[in-house]
Amino acid sequence: MKAYVISTGIVSVLLLGGLHAQGQMYPNNFYPGYGPRFGWFDNGYHASTAAEGYARGMADVIRSQGQYNLMNSQAAVNMTQAQRQAIENQKLWTDTYFRMRETNAEYRAKNRRPTPTREDWIRYAQAGKPARLSPGELDTVNGTIHWPSLLDTSTFASYRTELEKLFAERAQAGSMDGDSVIRTRQITQAMLQDLKGQISDVPSSEYLRARRFIESLAYESTMPKS
Repeated sequence: MKAYVISTGIVSVLLLGGLHAQGQMYPNNFYPGYGPRFGWFDNGYHASTAAEGYARGMADVIRSQGQYNLMNSQAAVNMTQAQRQAIENQKLWTDTYFRMRETNAEYRAKNRRPTPTREDWIRYAQAGKPARLSPGELDTVNGTIHWPSLLDTSTFASYRTELEKLFAERAQAGSMDGDSVIRTRQITQAMLQDLKGQISDVPSSEYLRARRFIESLAYESTMPKS
């Protein structure tokens, strides 16, 4: 029995000595093929008691919650800054828009022309209307029309016949009725359209004289004979 105890002690001493030697050869508690000194899968420090493990777990939870709160706080700050910048941009746009409106209103007020009076409107209307035909162009006694050479051609023959009839009736009645005025306007518009087709074939002076004559003839139909 004593021999067995002595043998066991010797084996233990030898094993401890071997482990000590291996600890010197392989630092950091690592042994090839066996893992760390105190376990097969323990690669770092671990709690020695259940209470310490619980405390460390709670510390990790609290630390994670704090990190989460910090990230939320930073996100809230960034969101607040973005909203403030958006408000400032909107205010700047609004201020710029109304300043531009005021500038435009001031410019228009400064350059606005006076409101035309009744006399001004009459003068404008008279300035834009055709001149009346002279007695040498239209005989108001019998309604004879003396045509310009460019209009005294076969192209305008049918127009001339109808207009001469209308103005002869005007000379007798003193003025044209509404239907005659409308018909005169239709004929003169057709004459202007045909005249426009000859613009590249006739001298410009003759073209302008013929056009003025047709416009004045149309205007005469709206006036009583003088």
